[in-house]
Amino acid sequence: MITIAGLVAKTGAFMKANPGKINAKLTYKGKSGKSLSPLEKYCEIKKQYDSGSFIDPVTGRVSLGFKKLYMNFYRMNNRALTTGFIEKYFELLVDATKWGKGWSWQAKHEYIADQLKTFLFPRKKGSMIEKYQCSFISKLLHTANNELPIYDSKVRNVIKCGQPKGKTYSDKVSSGIAILNDIEILYRDLAKDPTFITLMGTVTCFSGLSISFEKKCDFMFWIMG
Repeated sequence: MITIAGLVAKTGAFMKANPGKINAKLTYKGKSGKSLSPLEKYCEIKKQYDSGSFIDPVTGRVSLGFKKLYMNFYRMNNRALTTGFIEKYFELLVDATKWGKGWSWQAKHEYIADQLKTFLFPRKKGSMIEKYQCSFISKLLHTANNELPIYDSKVRNVIKCGQPKGKTYSDKVSSGIAILNDIEILYRDLAKDPTFITLMGTVTCFSGLSISFEKKCDFMFWIMG
């Protein structure tokens, strides 16, 4: 894992070499200018989830519009994710609204990982394989509590947190939770660093938005990675 000093220096160097890039990428609306920007997509997802309007009042399931937006933002539209996995994922997202307050994200991470364990993923040669989805689980938990960090390959490249390892599925889950714990601590310390706070303040598109410090870090490191 990168040190606080190293991460602050890395962020400062990126911003100096690429002035305005983070802000531009987060507010980019596509060539037509009519689509939602990445930042707008996230804010809409958060708004609908927090208000409960993402649930269809008739079916009690995630609405098709929200599902489409969520899958597009988190890049779930790929052949590796089976229909069964996606349906179970959104079922768990609805269940998360019933957890109340004070829940342990570590325990919920283990629970979700166990619920998704049965869904296999296709290999290139056609056979199926068991796969621990640390990234998507962290994104589900972040949707339920946006102060939780996300594990993402691009962010991983920046903060050097490594990948979940282990011989068994259970070992990988434990490793993934340990990594997310480390990211949580890293972000907690970053929030105390005045130089990093100043750097974050130059991303003007964050101004006035009700999004967590952790999500701002995730956005910045996603662009940097």
